[in-house]
Order: sequence, then structure tokens, then C-alpha cells
Amino acid sequence: PSSSHPIAGLDCSPHGGPADSNDAAEMVFWEDIPTDSKYKSPFLRDDRPQYLTFEPDHGGWNNIRMAMETVLVMAHAMGRILVLPPEKKMYLLGKDAGKHKTEFTFNDFFHLDSIAVEHEGFNVITTEEFLKREGVTGNLKNIKTGEILKPPGNAVDWNGKELAPLERYLRTVGVLPQGWNPDECVCAVPTSSDPKHVAELQEIFDDIMQGKYGPVPDNDKDYDGKPTPVDAPVADRLREMLGG
Repeated sequence: PSSSHPIAGLDCSPHGGPADSNDAAEMVFWEDIPTDSKYKSPFLRDDRPQYLTFEPDHGGWNNIRMAMETVLVMAHAMGRILVLPPEKKMYLLGKDAGKHKTEFTFNDFFHLDSIAVEHEGFNVITTEEFLKREGVTGNLKNIKTGEILKPPGNAVDWNGKELAPLERYLRTVGVLPQGWNPDECVCAVPTSSDPKHVAELQEIFDDIMQGKYGPVPDNDKDYDGKPTPVDAPVADRLREMLGG
């Protein structure tokens, strides 16, 4: 719980959880850093909005949740507006269909609008809003040919529908990272858009891989129960990520 985050802070008491803030704090797996709410990515553009679309993980809820949290952080770090996928059925969340809804979007689980209010550099919209703003208006183009492409059937509301045509469309008009392999790559965002800061990150990475900061760490041996602080030096945090 955090007085600096009155909207999106954790409060379990309405759901039968502990009313004591110290007890609730035991369930929080993150650390509140007040300056995070003021963070704006060095890549945030005021002249032209940029977006991040994504396809939810197809596994169970915990995999879906972790992937969503990762995408949220990436959108914030890269200064992009996060586009929430349409409502769809999620694995293992479709039981008792006659008693409650069985198609969900992430706003059903995360107070993303509230998080956006409390974080200056984070913005979120629905797929429908995105397609109305950029798709049917002709602002999206085939990345390879430059041809203007509008959404399949010029549709903007994809809630509860077969999403394969929409996903193919978004892959065609969006930039996909080439050569990305999560087993071999790590995402790092520099402190500014200055190319020299990108080069500094690359140099730190190269030095780690060459052993200048010690042996490349093993996550099970070096970090089990000993996480690196989120405000530790870049090299320390990068070494932890490279440790797996």
C-alpha cells in the first residue's frame, strides 16, 4: 500500500483481506518508488503518438498475468501507448459460462486507467480506440510495401470475435523486432535517446560477457533469495537478468 498511489495502491479490506497496512504489505511483491510515477521515457514523443500492441500469452492465468506486466513495463519504458487486446476467452477462465462473463480484457483484472492517471509517462487505450484513431483513418500502412491498410472488414470492435484476422493485420502494420530470441536477448532502455547512451549500455553488456564484472552469474546460485535492488547500478541489474 502507498499513500503516493491512492488510486492504484493495494487495498484488500473490501475483499475480506487484512485492513492493517503492515499485514497487506506482506503480500506485495513490488516496492513502491515514488519517483516512478513521474518517470517519462526518453523516447516519449509529443509530436506523434507511438503504440505498443501485443498478443496475450496462450497459457494459464499466471503466464498471462506475467506477460501482461512485462508488456506494461515495456510500453512505459519505451514511451508508447499500450493498446489492450480485445475481450477474449482465456484458458481455464471459462467455467460456469451461464453464471458470469467468460470473455475478458486486461482491464477486468488490472486498474490500468487508474495506473495511467498516477503515472505521467504511461498511457493506455483499447484496441477499438486504436483502430478508430489510426486504422480506419488510413494512418496504418504495410510495413514492407507502404500500402495503406485498414482493419479487416473495416471493423473496430473485435470483442468476443475470432482474433486471427486482426492479429495478422497488426503484425503487417506493426514493426516486429527482428532476430529477437528471449533465450539470447535482453531488453534494456537507456537513460536518454542520445546514441552515446545506447553505446554505453552495449559496452556494459560486452564487459559483462567478457568477465570484467566477474563470471557471468548463475541465477539459481547467485540470486536465489537475494534479488538485486531495483535501484542498483546498471551493471548489477543487467548481470542478474543475464543470469536467467
